[in-house]
Amino acid sequence: MAFPKAALDHTIVRLTHLSLRITIHEETFVDVYFNEETQRTDYALIHKGERVYGVDNLKGWHYHPFQAVEQHLPCPEPSVQEVFEKMKGIVEAL
Repeated sequence: MAFPKAALDHTIVRLTHLSLRITIHEETFVDVYFNEETQRTDYALIHKGERVYGVDNLKGWHYHPFQAVEQHLPCPEPSVQEVFEKMKGIVEAL
């Protein structure tokens, strides 16, 4: 597990929408969003109120790299495990 001491909060907005917040510690969390109707998926690592890394499929799969989150770099669809492992490495570097 990428974040063994994290707390999980979840909210089902509607039966076709899922929003998760995984609190890693006071200043750092992961937001995950999925919309079944549009197939939209978003993963965002937030630290001190700022996104520091992200992956989503708006207009095709891409990621927002650590220390350059304004960029949109194309990528193949990642597994949840791949996203969380990348985020774990970033959290360890913060």
